[in-house]
Amino acid sequence: MSKWHYSPDRDGSPWYEAGDSREDAIKQGMNDYPDYGFWIALCTKQDFVMALTGQDVLEELHGHNEDIDGEDNEFIWDSATQEQQNDLGEMVTSAIYAWVEKHKIDIGAHVFGAIEHEEFIKGDLDR
Repeated sequence: MSKWHYSPDRDGSPWYEAGDSREDAIKQGMNDYPDYGFWIALCTKQDFVMALTGQDVLEELHGHNEDIDGEDNEFIWDSATQEQQNDLGEMVTSAIYAWVEKHKIDIGAHVFGAIEHEEFIKGDLDR
């Protein structure tokens, strides 16, 4: 979901969430940075990727079982077809997202996936 943000410096400073409208961002930015101006932008937060492939899962299982089967021995992925590996990845990914939802875990990263409508708003000393 996109929200308007503001920041005193578009490259080095944090962006602060201001609300649903451009006007909200300008109002809050003027309160915090009235003298030298600030940047506003419509920002969409990015979620962490919570998906695993079947190969990811099988490799992790192989690592847990090296003591039993040996590092160079065949493991179950040697007999799992691509379709079976895809099925495993889909099932594990579904379980992870169900767990995230059940426990209301925030998987939002602290970076933006998209930044649009960047604009510099002049401060009182810039005019």
